[in-house]
Amino acid sequence: MKEVSGNVLGIFHRAAERYAVSLDAIFTGLDVSPDEEPERFGWETFCTLCERLGSLCTGRAPLDRVGELLFEVPGHQRIREVIQLVASPRMLYWASMHWAGTKAFLHVTTDLEDLPNGQLRLTIQLPDQYRDSPEFFQICEGIFRATPKLIGLPCANVTLEIGPRVGVYTVTLPPSLTLWARMRRGVMLILAPRAVLAELRDQNEELRARFEELAAAREEAERLRLEAERARDDAQVALRVKSEFLTTISHELRTPLNGIMGLTDMLLCTRLDGEQRDIADTLLRSADTLFGLISDVLDFSKIEAGKLALNVAEFDPVPVVRGVVQLLSGIAHGKGLALTAEAGALPARAIGDSERVRQVLVNLVGNALKFTERGSVSVEAAVVSRDEARALLRFTVRDTGIGMSPDALGRIFEPFTQVDTTTRRRFGGSGLGLAICKQLVAQMGGEIGVETVAGRGSSFWFTVPVGLPSVAAAPVFEAPPAVPMSPSVALLVSLHRSLRPPPSRPKSLRPPSRRPRSAGPRPEHASARAVEDTRPWILLVDDNAVNLKVAAHALTRLTFNVVPATNGAHALELFISRTFDAVLMDCQMPEMDGYEATARIRAAEASIPRRTPIIAVTANATEGDRARCLAAGMDDYIPKPLKIDLLRNTLTRWLGPPSVEALATRRASLAPGPARAGDASLSSPST
Repeated sequence: MKEVSGNVLGIFHRAAERYAVSLDAIFTGLDVSPDEEPERFGWETFCTLCERLGSLCTGRAPLDRVGELLFEVPGHQRIREVIQLVASPRMLYWASMHWAGTKAFLHVTTDLEDLPNGQLRLTIQLPDQYRDSPEFFQICEGIFRATPKLIGLPCANVTLEIGPRVGVYTVTLPPSLTLWARMRRGVMLILAPRAVLAELRDQNEELRARFEELAAAREEAERLRLEAERARDDAQVALRVKSEFLTTISHELRTPLNGIMGLTDMLLCTRLDGEQRDIADTLLRSADTLFGLISDVLDFSKIEAGKLALNVAEFDPVPVVRGVVQLLSGIAHGKGLALTAEAGALPARAIGDSERVRQVLVNLVGNALKFTERGSVSVEAAVVSRDEARALLRFTVRDTGIGMSPDALGRIFEPFTQVDTTTRRRFGGSGLGLAICKQLVAQMGGEIGVETVAGRGSSFWFTVPVGLPSVAAAPVFEAPPAVPMSPSVALLVSLHRSLRPPPSRPKSLRPPSRRPRSAGPRPEHASARAVEDTRPWILLVDDNAVNLKVAAHALTRLTFNVVPATNGAHALELFISRTFDAVLMDCQMPEMDGYEATARIRAAEASIPRRTPIIAVTANATEGDRARCLAAGMDDYIPKPLKIDLLRNTLTRWLGPPSVEALATRRASLAPGPARAGDASLSSPST
């Protein structure tokens, strides 16, 4: 049965607001909600609400103080004065008792008795079917104390005596206005309209001033919004211009640099005396340093613009570490330093950006070799933590170099910063490498740091979280003990890997075995013809004569046959008339660019059961170029300047390694001897 009026729920709302009590903590699990007011609800629920309110208000206010909140009726003071004209305290108590016994709580018996000394005795009797609730009587005590406040009088003095299911209240009323005083106040209220109008005018002026303030604030907010939109548009335009500038400057710098590095590498393959070879080596190293600087500036600009995306894929962490050591072992050998690598129980397969991990490692190891005059540099890789789905890898590069002072650690990862100006003059560098490393590691979700002692060396470390493939029993690679790797050993390992079969690929991406129908002249000797029959044919497309010569020379060194084309239209004509194992495609060319040529080649292949790998070779190196190449139908991407190792690995990935016989024959033809004319099909290609 529902014995309690829903109107009494207001006291719980006021108490929660006044004493910072959670309504959910009061109402949770009950059949009433704080967001709605039912017409009636049960006495048991009401008792539970009172008990919870009492426990939550402990230390804030007793329950009788909570009861006083029921008569905090908001309104103008003049309304209270009008009520005071027609009401007396006893009348209010009578109305309260009548409401409690007939409306608020069914079956509750109430009584009001006048005592001789002007006091009132109020009695509330609960029926037998009601559970006894001392909290209810305490709340009523506060209600009776605050009742006179409704007509502008002070609170009454109330004494409570609680018995079984009964509460007896003795109320001492505050001094009240006499009948004559109430009449005089009524006359003053009627005869004082000017005061009322003045008060209303003041309130109207206050509201008008407030409205004007809000209107001004709204105009200011609108002005700021328009300025923010203009600033956003300007920033977007600036970002677009910056991206276009980076694209253009990257292409224009990489194109001639590709010729310088490629032709210098070709020069080193000829017969040179000691002085000439030293000059050519210095030229190649200088060009490589310039290429590294251009790449650093470009990477830093892409990171600042937020356009450097990660290429997340499965990779093996151990070859990444070993590859970095092999790459830089020549520098270490030249300085007489020991360069070692040690890998712990790393996962055989991880999911992350292996190229960015390799970039950070190359930078840190390169710095360690640069700033170390004697001693050693070591690279360590280990698993910090691991579960079924993820692992945290930690890479550490230790050196015995010059180290740093503690005050330099705070700025070491800032851009264009080195330990001091003397270091810059002595060792060179742009000061961007560590700043790029920090941004790359942060983008991969890891951390980077350094521990160093001036004069005793440094230890740079970074962590990278990687995913783990969902394989039932993923093998774990146990790295062998670390050993120093000399340049000769590194060369043998590199040769072994170049001759090793490539990893398996889906059949749809593996080109079928085929030989060209007609692809230019053949050598006259039978032995050379036998070798040449096993060499893949590459369609090389580039509008720049220097780039064409450099790429053709690199492909020849890798024992490939080459047919050159000077633009996309020429390449399309050659592709339709002949069969090629792969296409190396420049992107920006006159007449028909590489993107359109690729689209037309793919359209021509729609009627034949084969797909020729098309690999972009372009000086465009900003973010999005790789995606654009793949979207156009190309299969892979090689940036300029052209690196022969990257070219070999990419072609091996798509075509498999060159045959051992072709490699042997090619190396024999490059043995020291009289000066030779270049390969006829390459120096004077027949197209």
